[in-house]
Amino acid sequence: MALVKTMKWFGIAWLLFACGELDPVSVKSRCVGDGVFDEQCPQCQMMPFASQCPQCQQSGLDEATCMSMTTTATDPSSMTDAGTPTSTSETTPDRNTPDSQPNNAQAGTGGSTPDDMVAGSSGGKDPPPGIGGTGGAGQAPIDQPLRCADDTGCTSPEAPACREDGFCTECVNDAHCPGRQCDKQTERCVDCIDDPICETQGRVCNRDLRKCVQCLDNSNCGGVTPACSPAQECVQCVTDPDCPKETPACEEMTCYECNVDQHCNSEGKHACIEAEHKCVECKTEAHCRGVDGRPHCATEENACVECLEDSDCSDRSASHCDPGSHTCVPCSSHTHCAAFAGTAPRCVDQECVACDEDGGICNGKACILSQSVCSSKQRKSVGECGECVTTDECAAGYVCVNVKYSNGYDTGNFCLPNLPDFKACPRPFGRKVSGATTLDGRKVQTLCALPEATTCQALRDTKAKKVCNDNNAACGLGRPTLGTNDGVCSPNTGVCTYNCGTSNEFCPNNMVCSEEQAVCL
Repeated sequence: MALVKTMKWFGIAWLLFACGELDPVSVKSRCVGDGVFDEQCPQCQMMPFASQCPQCQQSGLDEATCMSMTTTATDPSSMTDAGTPTSTSETTPDRNTPDSQPNNAQAGTGGSTPDDMVAGSSGGKDPPPGIGGTGGAGQAPIDQPLRCADDTGCTSPEAPACREDGFCTECVNDAHCPGRQCDKQTERCVDCIDDPICETQGRVCNRDLRKCVQCLDNSNCGGVTPACSPAQECVQCVTDPDCPKETPACEEMTCYECNVDQHCNSEGKHACIEAEHKCVECKTEAHCRGVDGRPHCATEENACVECLEDSDCSDRSASHCDPGSHTCVPCSSHTHCAAFAGTAPRCVDQECVACDEDGGICNGKACILSQSVCSSKQRKSVGECGECVTTDECAAGYVCVNVKYSNGYDTGNFCLPNLPDFKACPRPFGRKVSGATTLDGRKVQTLCALPEATTCQALRDTKAKKVCNDNNAACGLGRPTLGTNDGVCSPNTGVCTYNCGTSNEFCPNNMVCSEEQAVCL
């Protein structure tokens, strides 16, 4: 029997050691903090949660026994001179053999009896929750008496309140928690248990966290911050629906004009500059599709415009894209007509045309300058008194003008010498005419012309030595057209000639003006 008792007390001593292994520093570091963490720390809980104490689970003892042993193991009054914890039948019963009690000799405790453990026991009552110590859960700190008669006996700032059962704890009522509230279930000071204390701060109580927060849901928010964030703060938004129509995009709890193009639905704004949260008319050409008259996107201005370069302008009268206004304007140089190189490469009078006097697309044909279109005749191919529609058809030094007979009859358009291109009017164009205008609209300072009663047709018949058989009407336009003769059938030769007066200047170079007949012979 003595051997059995000795073995029992040896086992109890080992269990006391195991339950006392709980490091008071680590317990305190785990248990000190906000209430929500205390609930996760089993060493800080009341007796019903002591089963979570690892030492109790390792020992296999029930909660009450383990808690009592842990308390006793660290109570200086329960230690023998040799440092071995003593025990009593009240705090360390053997649950399997309740009638067995150790004695001093059997326990091997240096002469102590089980009654020595009474001084340090808790009398079977639970210690206050949340008070750390040198041993297991629920013990008082080393410098804090475990028992008290009133609050004056609780000198630790961490446990200033005396419970009814005589243990020091953090609080038993709100008076122990200035500006806060006492959670009487855990005997801890918390920010709040209900709303009134938070309302003085304009806040509400999160009862789960026991903290005053700005909001629990959107109903606690309003004005410019109508949404309750996950952090329980009133903010502009959490999602897009929280934002007003003018700034419908929510990012980082702030409402912006846009985050994506879909947020930009107002007229004239189809694209979003994400970095600036700003709606603009365009960022790419695609944003300008369907915009009447402005199909291109000027990315620097983020605006839909008529053109970006000359090739965007399709009207020959407005072929140049003005870089400042991005609008199509009339050309001012041939380079502005590059888009019409195949049809109208030349800029004439602020319009792209097929040709001018310097060239174009006529491939050697003359340019009808009055219309800036190609003629059917080669350039500079028409000689004196040749029919023409433009000066560009006339030989060098000649211009295309309309010629009228002396009676005002319009005889047609012919190439006549332009005096500035000659030192003197060449024969047979001895008559000088001032202020004439070409068919192309150009003013001629001095034109050299035939006599007023002679036509280019009569000159051509004369130079061609047309046979007339004594019929004056066969030379030139003749009487049927003019009502008089512009040409004469020479009786000496039987070919056409015309009246030259008295001057050789009105006869071709190989002919002279007959003094007798006054015709070129």
